[in-house]
Amino acid sequence: MKINELISKAEWDKSYENGNFRFNQKVAFQSIFLKHVQESASVFEFGCYPGTYLRFLGEKKLCKLNGIDYTTYLPEMISRFHVQGLLVNKIFHSDIRFLEPYDLKFDVVYSVGFIEHFDNVNAVLDQHLSFLKESGTLIVVIPNFRYFQYFLRKYLNSKTLEGHNLSVMDLTFLQLYCKKNSLEVVESGYYETCNYWVDFKKMSTIWKVINLPVVAFLRLTNKLLHLPNKFTSPYIYLVAKKV
Repeated sequence: MKINELISKAEWDKSYENGNFRFNQKVAFQSIFLKHVQESASVFEFGCYPGTYLRFLGEKKLCKLNGIDYTTYLPEMISRFHVQGLLVNKIFHSDIRFLEPYDLKFDVVYSVGFIEHFDNVNAVLDQHLSFLKESGTLIVVIPNFRYFQYFLRKYLNSKTLEGHNLSVMDLTFLQLYCKKNSLEVVESGYYETCNYWVDFKKMSTIWKVINLPVVAFLRLTNKLLHLPNKFTSPYIYLVAKKV
């Protein structure tokens, strides 16, 4: 099935130029990965640049690292992995839309903020499954830009709705995909309470002034309250097993 991207390679590379996508020392969703990824597992990440999650799993779980990304900066990431002594196996420098079938299977296949950047999400998820071993674990994390989050992003001119497929931001969609493909859902739900982030570089001064107090207030609220829910939470996640 044909897959079309909603953000181009040129746009991704431009966003990486300023170094904002270097390793993030604070790894989001680490509780999910620590719980569901076994020691020394072989892992494969779709959209693996800048390597934050692969590095985390390599250091914390001694995992064998695999993945795919098409950014120009991928070789530099692989070099950093080797310098750090991580167990790098196969990292494809390729566009997933032209990925050839490979007879490679992994214990854990995952993506974080990836599938929502394509129109044919079912085909992208099918690619995830094609790399998954029998009894392997699938982990998918995506933003939740619907309900309250949609209101914020739409009417506060955050620019963060651009390049995102909102139709996939639905936990039921992911659960139904698992059911149709004989995957057992191990855990799924919403993550955090009401965090909110914006692309300040794309904003005029007036919109920056409007957004700054909103961002500060919601981030503080997010720290103080733990109430994951479909209406205000910024993320959706799903963990499933291949049976």
